[in-house]
Amino acid sequence: MGNKQEELEVCARSQGHDLIAITETWWDSSHDWNAVMDGCVLFRRDRPARRGGGVALYVREQLECIELRLGVDEERVESLWLRMKGQANMGDTVVGVYYRPPDQEEEVDEAFYRQLEVASQSQALVLMGDLNHPDICWKSNAARHAQSRRFLQSIDDNFLTQVVEEATRRGVLLDLVVPNKEGLVGDVKVGGSLGCSDHEMVEFRILRGRSRAISRITTLDFRRANFGLFKDLLGRIPWVRALEVLYLCSDSRMVSNAIWKSNWQHRGKPIWAAPLWQDIAAQLEKLVVKVRHVDAHIPKNLATEEHQNNQQVDQAAKIEVAQVDLD
Repeated sequence: MGNKQEELEVCARSQGHDLIAITETWWDSSHDWNAVMDGCVLFRRDRPARRGGGVALYVREQLECIELRLGVDEERVESLWLRMKGQANMGDTVVGVYYRPPDQEEEVDEAFYRQLEVASQSQALVLMGDLNHPDICWKSNAARHAQSRRFLQSIDDNFLTQVVEEATRRGVLLDLVVPNKEGLVGDVKVGGSLGCSDHEMVEFRILRGRSRAISRITTLDFRRANFGLFKDLLGRIPWVRALEVLYLCSDSRMVSNAIWKSNWQHRGKPIWAAPLWQDIAAQLEKLVVKVRHVDAHIPKNLATEEHQNNQQVDQAAKIEVAQVDLD
């Protein structure tokens, strides 16, 4: 933070923010005395062993919150997670700040995705930070690099949405705000910076004033699906008589590869709904099963032969499957 600390305190007092998230603090134990801010509780995670990095969260002291521990790999990931207590009959909100260095290894990326998967189980989640994926085009939900595409896959797998639309550093969108519910975040503004920082500040409101029970909009929460009933219904279908070939289509390469290899695992761990997939396979063992990976992150102008399944599966979804030759 350096010479930005005084400017940050002035900004916090004048704007009246309840929560301030910071990435790349560059703090260590020598900064304990000057990191405190009147009226706020400070949560921080400094980068161990080497300079740079680090994340912090200032929370207005009137707000009740606790720090969360989300995984055994936390020491390798520059992230910080808090649970903000909701008032009256309002639900709690989990907030996270994350800094991803541009040269971060895939193994550390995966450690963060495991944290994100746990955090996404919350009723209300807001992730923010500098994730350093400059090649992502958020309008088309596409990316050139494999690590960026893996991040997009994690966003999709956890039903999250990225809401910042303007560039935050030299014409590139690096600093993101990612809630797990539509309407949870509003009034997103990009502009201004602290000191000589080349990153723009991102301001937004977390709309925590909603009761848990008043929503009349029905939405599907696949995490709470009744897979037992689903398996029972599938078991009543005479698959062998009804079909000769079954096509399984998924936009999750993790699921597609696990089904294709019939090991039901990804990186040594069971895939999402693994028992359900295994049960389907057992009932369909006499059928020819063809697995299609549908890549939702590749626009048409970048599609290769591998991505031709997209158009075919879209067509199959709109008319009777029997009328479509996916080969």
